[in-house]
Parts: sequence; C-alpha cells; structure tokens
Amino acid sequence: MLDAFMSFASLGLTELLQDAGYELVGEATKSNSLADRLATDPAEVVIFDLDGSFRREGVTALARTHPAIKLIGISAASSQMQIYPPFHNGEHSTTELGSDELIAAVAAQGAT
Repeated sequence: MLDAFMSFASLGLTELLQDAGYELVGEATKSNSLADRLATDPAEVVIFDLDGSFRREGVTALARTHPAIKLIGISAASSQMQIYPPFHNGEHSTTELGSDELIAAVAAQGAT
C-alpha cells in the first residue's frame, strides 16, 4: 500500500516494487483513508511520504490499529527512509534510500 506521493511515479517506485514481485493493493491520500483502505485491502507493508503530514499521525494510528504492518517512510528531500518494523513502539531505523535498500526493507521479516 502506498501513501500518495507524487514522486512515486516519477521515481518509478511502483514499477520497482512490481518488478520485484510485490503487488500494489492500493493508494491513499490521507491517513484516515489509508486506515479505511486497509480494512478492506490488507497489506503487509505501507510505504509513506516522510515529507508529508502522514508521518506523525499516520504512524501512531497505524501502529495502534494495524500493529503487524511494517511501515516504511521515504523522503525525496533527504534521500532517506525510516523503517518501522511490525509491532513497533515508535522505534525505527533510518537508512539511505535506494532501490536495493527499499526492496530489502520490504522483503525483510520482523525488525529491520
């Protein structure tokens, strides 16, 4: 599931994930519509825009309502990503954003 992030299309992230064998189950523009979407289209990983408003309210809300989902926040502004593993309590790791790193983060089981 991808949080709406206009740079996704220009960066080719959708295609990158699909080429790696992952299925995009939907997109949402706000954290409340994402929660609604997850109720009908379950996901194992949510990728969201670190530069947008989703980060603070969205991470907290999803951790509470969907604790088993891995959250990956990406930033075009700083070329980094933050990985919140399933069942996190706000803890996360920060790493450089690149194609290989993103695929590895999506593929990793548990804490990354």
